[in-house]
Amino acid sequence: EDGGTISHGELRIRNIWARPAFRSANSAVYLNLQNHGAHAERFLGATTEFAAAAEIHQVKMEGDVMLMTPVLSGVEIPANGHVEFLPNGYHLMLIDLQSDLSEGGSFPLELQFEQSGPILVDVLVDQP
Repeated sequence: EDGGTISHGELRIRNIWARPAFRSANSAVYLNLQNHGAHAERFLGATTEFAAAAEIHQVKMEGDVMLMTPVLSGVEIPANGHVEFLPNGYHLMLIDLQSDLSEGGSFPLELQFEQSGPILVDVLVDQP
Protein backbone atom coordinates (compact mmCIF):
# COMPACT_ATOMS: atom_id res chain seq x y z
CA GLU A 1 0.00 0.00 0.00
CA ASP A 2 1.47 3.33 -1.02
CA GLY A 3 -1.05 5.74 0.51
CA GLY A 4 -1.48 7.36 -2.91
CA THR A 5 0.61 9.68 -5.03
CA ILE A 6 1.29 13.25 -3.96
CA SER A 7 1.85 15.89 -6.64
CA HIS A 8 4.06 18.89 -5.90
CA GLY A 9 4.71 20.94 -9.03
CA GLU A 10 6.53 18.64 -11.45
CA LEU A 11 7.28 16.14 -8.66
CA ARG A 12 5.34 12.97 -7.82
CA ILE A 13 5.98 11.39 -4.43
CA ARG A 14 4.85 7.77 -4.02
CA ASN A 15 5.17 4.73 -1.77
CA ILE A 16 5.94 6.66 1.43
CA TRP A 17 6.42 4.35 4.40
CA ALA A 18 8.50 3.90 7.56
CA ARG A 19 9.46 0.92 9.67
CA PRO A 20 7.78 0.55 13.08
CA ALA A 21 10.05 1.47 16.02
CA PHE A 22 9.93 2.45 19.67
CA ARG A 23 10.47 5.89 21.20
CA SER A 24 14.18 6.84 21.52
CA ALA A 25 15.13 4.32 18.80
CA ASN A 26 15.80 5.05 15.12
CA SER A 27 13.69 4.22 12.07
CA ALA A 28 13.88 4.78 8.32
CA VAL A 29 11.52 6.32 5.76
CA TYR A 30 11.36 5.03 2.20
CA LEU A 31 9.74 6.69 -0.81
CA ASN A 32 9.85 7.15 -4.56
CA LEU A 33 10.58 10.62 -5.97
CA GLN A 34 9.63 11.18 -9.62
CA ASN A 35 10.55 14.35 -11.51
CA HIS A 36 8.36 15.02 -14.54
CA GLY A 37 10.04 18.38 -15.18
CA ALA A 38 12.56 19.45 -17.79
CA HIS A 39 15.16 20.36 -15.15
CA ALA A 40 16.82 18.35 -12.38
CA GLU A 41 15.58 18.87 -8.82
CA ARG A 42 17.48 18.27 -5.58
CA PHE A 43 15.93 16.59 -2.56
CA LEU A 44 17.56 18.31 0.42
CA GLY A 45 16.09 16.37 3.34
CA ALA A 46 13.18 16.35 5.74
CA THR A 47 11.97 17.39 9.18
CA THR A 48 9.40 15.95 11.56
CA GLU A 49 8.44 16.56 15.17
CA PHE A 50 8.44 12.76 15.60
CA ALA A 51 12.27 12.56 15.53
CA ALA A 52 15.17 14.64 16.85
CA ALA A 53 16.66 14.56 13.32
CA ALA A 54 15.89 13.22 9.84
CA GLU A 55 18.95 12.65 7.66
CA ILE A 56 19.43 11.31 4.15
CA HIS A 57 21.62 8.19 4.34
CA GLN A 58 22.89 5.76 1.74
CA VAL A 59 23.79 2.10 2.19
CA LYS A 60 26.47 0.79 -0.15
CA MET A 61 28.90 -2.08 -0.37
CA GLU A 62 32.64 -1.44 -0.17
CA GLY A 63 34.30 -4.77 -0.76
CA ASP A 64 32.66 -7.20 1.68
CA VAL A 65 31.49 -4.45 4.04
CA MET A 66 28.08 -2.77 3.95
CA LEU A 67 28.40 0.89 4.98
CA MET A 68 25.73 3.44 5.84
CA THR A 69 26.82 7.04 5.33
CA PRO A 70 25.03 10.41 5.56
CA VAL A 71 24.41 12.22 2.27
CA LEU A 72 25.01 15.86 3.19
CA SER A 73 24.54 17.47 -0.24
CA GLY A 74 21.09 16.03 -0.93
CA VAL A 75 20.06 13.74 -3.78
CA GLU A 76 19.58 14.88 -7.37
CA ILE A 77 16.38 13.77 -9.08
CA PRO A 78 17.18 13.92 -12.81
CA ALA A 79 14.87 15.67 -15.28
CA ASN A 80 12.22 13.18 -16.37
CA GLY A 81 13.73 10.67 -13.95
CA HIS A 82 13.24 9.23 -10.51
CA VAL A 83 15.09 8.21 -7.35
CA GLU A 84 13.91 5.43 -5.07
CA PHE A 85 14.61 5.39 -1.36
CA LEU A 86 14.60 1.67 -0.52
CA PRO A 87 16.04 -0.66 2.12
CA ASN A 88 19.77 -1.15 1.42
CA GLY A 89 19.92 2.08 -0.62
CA TYR A 90 18.98 5.68 -0.02
CA HIS A 91 16.68 6.26 2.96
CA LEU A 92 15.69 8.96 5.42
CA MET A 93 17.07 8.01 8.82
CA LEU A 94 14.83 9.13 11.68
CA ILE A 95 17.10 9.60 14.69
CA ASP A 96 15.93 9.51 18.32
CA LEU A 97 12.19 9.04 17.82
CA GLN A 98 10.09 11.23 20.08
CA SER A 99 7.25 8.68 20.19
CA ASP A 100 6.54 5.10 19.12
CA LEU A 101 5.90 4.44 15.43
CA SER A 102 3.24 1.72 15.52
CA GLU A 103 2.35 -0.42 12.52
CA GLY A 104 -0.77 0.91 10.79
CA GLY A 105 -0.23 4.44 12.11
CA SER A 106 1.09 7.48 10.30
CA PHE A 107 2.96 10.70 11.02
CA PRO A 108 3.65 14.00 9.21
CA LEU A 109 6.97 14.62 7.48
CA GLU A 110 8.03 17.80 5.67
CA LEU A 111 10.14 17.10 2.59
CA GLN A 112 12.43 19.88 1.35
CA PHE A 113 13.39 20.45 -2.27
CA GLU A 114 15.83 22.99 -3.67
CA GLN A 115 13.54 24.53 -6.32
CA SER A 116 10.09 23.23 -5.40
CA GLY A 117 10.29 24.14 -1.72
CA PRO A 118 8.72 22.21 1.16
CA ILE A 119 5.80 19.77 1.06
CA LEU A 120 4.08 18.08 3.98
CA VAL A 121 3.34 14.36 3.52
CA ASP A 122 1.86 11.63 5.71
CA VAL A 123 4.10 8.61 6.23
CA LEU A 124 2.46 5.21 6.69
CA VAL A 125 4.10 3.02 9.33
CA ASP A 126 4.34 -0.47 7.83
CA GLN A 127 6.39 -3.66 7.88
CA PRO A 128 6.21 -4.90 4.26
